[in-house]
Amino acid sequence: MSFNIFFHKKQTTPFPCITGKGKGIWSALLPSGRLGGGLLLFLLLTACHTRTPNEPLAETSAATHYAALFQMQDLANGMTLVRILNPWQTDRTAMQYLLVPEGAAETLADEKVDEIEEQFGRVQTLTTPVPRQTLTASCYADLYVQLGATQFIGVMCDAEYVHNEQIVKALADGSIADGGSSMNPNAEVITAAHSEAIWLTPYEAGSQAVISAVLPQLPVIYCADYQENTPLGRAEWMRFFGRLVNRGREADSLFAVVAARMTELADTTRISEDETGASAIKNERPMLLCDLPYGATWYVPGGRSTMSWLYQDAGFRYPWSDDTHGGSLALSMEAVFDRARTADCWIFKYFDPDGDWTSATLRDQNRLFEHIKAMADGNIFGCNTAHSDYFEVTPFRPDLMLAEMRHIRRGEDDSLRFFSRLKSIEKE
Repeated sequence: MSFNIFFHKKQTTPFPCITGKGKGIWSALLPSGRLGGGLLLFLLLTACHTRTPNEPLAETSAATHYAALFQMQDLANGMTLVRILNPWQTDRTAMQYLLVPEGAAETLADEKVDEIEEQFGRVQTLTTPVPRQTLTASCYADLYVQLGATQFIGVMCDAEYVHNEQIVKALADGSIADGGSSMNPNAEVITAAHSEAIWLTPYEAGSQAVISAVLPQLPVIYCADYQENTPLGRAEWMRFFGRLVNRGREADSLFAVVAARMTELADTTRISEDETGASAIKNERPMLLCDLPYGATWYVPGGRSTMSWLYQDAGFRYPWSDDTHGGSLALSMEAVFDRARTADCWIFKYFDPDGDWTSATLRDQNRLFEHIKAMADGNIFGCNTAHSDYFEVTPFRPDLMLAEMRHIRRGEDDSLRFFSRLKSIEKE
């Protein structure tokens, strides 16, 4: 097993399709004044037309190294070209941005934009820093806190899931508006806040990045970072997001720290196992079971997913490491027990505002859990996301998650930040 699998650099792909001219190919607003039930459809992906393949973007200081779904290239006058790929058809481009610093934007002629589009394809031109942005996930707000760029947040969706104290305070005093659900953002709030961009996540079923006819000029920031299959691939999106607020240098520096730390942690695991000889026998690693069943289905990370790499680089034996999928696997309870009932450790996330779970909580949910070795050994770790900032922090700080997994494997409970060992309560 290679401990640096998740550091594999992206493959270069041609881009035969460019979509999304910057001045409003937007969907209609529902009469309710909210962005469509289940999200209105902006066909960034499905309306793609075929072009002659473009050459990959040139290697410049902005070039990406780990992300597979976006590329960047420095242009003249401080401009940056950003190309976002369709996550489900990576030979097609979902969106392309031309980031223009405020000073350069004043002198940028339409002829120059036409020249850029002739060379690279159609672009959405954004003047940076982009003010009063509408963010639709707490992890993006937390990243802006790290980059010192919270003044560019105008609206925050899913505010009830925000834990960062700085953002919570800004929501309380009204300096950041509450935009309602990310699945149905409040267009009236967005309008009142004079937002100048909205971040939206594409989903395969709808290919949606949604904006209303009431806000036809509001650009969409296409957030496909969650579709990356490696921890550093997703984390590298901070370099694009940082350039939206003229924090490119800070984002590059933060990403370099994250990458270096992950390399250090993975190498430490490898060296430790080499010294003990454990790496020569794969089965000597402790087996890790993750997550919980939802109804009759137990979703676990695929063998080529972000979490699979993290578990393995932390020194665990992951039961589905031989799987080739980058997303989740939908398994039956029987399939999970067949592979993982002898797991030495079990981790999962749950949401319970009323308090932390114990082993009795699991036992009450399903008596079959008693047959999992980790439960008998008391090696169950839960993350209560009602009180933890796990979902805010870890997408762009996978080094913290890798460190957490190493602490769990080594029994260093006092060093845990996101997870805690479930209290064992004997059955009555």
